[in-house]
Amino acid sequence: MASRLSEIEDISVLLIEAGEVYKPNGYPEQIALAKYVGGDKDSVWDVSKEINSEIPTKGLFRAKVLGGGQR
Repeated sequence: MASRLSEIEDISVLLIEAGEVYKPNGYPEQIALAKYVGGDKDSVWDVSKEINSEIPTKGLFRAKVLGGGQR
């Protein structure tokens, strides 16, 4: 997504990645299997904010791994 957005002339993109780097087939079940909601304590961003808002959200589940995740 960051690559696609950076193609737009008027948009700047800052991509920040953090978290564990897993080998293919080495992801823990909490992240790899869709039947688990959330993740483990190491794969969840505790607090995040919506753009242009000072109100914190509840965090992003399963997103703190190299390559990101989705909400």
